[in-house]
Amino acid sequence: MIERMEDQELKRQSRRQLLKLAPVAVLGVFAFPKLSDHLVAAGVRCSDWASGGLSRSQHLAPTFSNSEVVPLSNFPYNGYDVTDPGVDLEKWTLTVEGDVQRPGEYKLSQIQALPKINQNTRHVCVEGWDVIGAFGGTRISDFLKLVGANTSARILRPCAGSSRLFPGI
Repeated sequence: MIERMEDQELKRQSRRQLLKLAPVAVLGVFAFPKLSDHLVAAGVRCSDWASGGLSRSQHLAPTFSNSEVVPLSNFPYNGYDVTDPGVDLEKWTLTVEGDVQRPGEYKLSQIQALPKINQNTRHVCVEGWDVIGAFGGTRISDFLKLVGANTSARILRPCAGSSRLFPGI
């Protein structure tokens, strides 16, 4: 007999424990092929609704003072990362396509020529830890202006195309 989790018990479950149930949910979608499209569409609608309610496009991340930045040597580091992926940055390009006025290949130097910002921001990892770090780079909004992206679009979909850099893709 399957018993229903009480609300208090559900609230005590950690994010990691609840994520362990994801494979069961995925298998459930495939176990009922007639329902899978409906279930996936409902899930996407729910995700869009939640992100729309939680995300505020004009709300910037809080910033912190230099004294609050965790030294890089103490920054939690994922041991699965490749420190030197062997990318030739002179030849590297970013392919832009979709609802933009200027699709094409953009070189790293073109992106680096855009205004750069630096800020101390809290990084919250999906693994459950967080740290305040010093980050810098080009705002995605500046790059989207460069490519002439549709400003009414709701979704930006990044895709990684190199299985050497991103195993499993």
